[in-house]
Amino acid sequence: MEAFTHFRPEARDALQRLRATDPVFDEIVRDYETLAGLLPRDASDPALADIKHSLAALEREIQAHISRCAAGPGASDPGASTR
Repeated sequence: MEAFTHFRPEARDALQRLRATDPVFDEIVRDYETLAGLLPRDASDPALADIKHSLAALEREIQAHISRCAAGPGASDPGASTR
């Protein structure tokens, strides 16, 4: 959970609860933790930009999942198609 110290306490609590009950979410969080473990890298490392980009995308996905779950069942998915 060290990788999530910048999350609000409520979000960190939700993250732990969701990891225990949602295996797909747990896998996303593990991916984030794995990538976060690759930091810090030397600023000249060509992989650094890709790692940061991937971390940002995973963090958005984690935050969105937490928000959807906090909204409860039946809440709309902002990423879903409107068709």
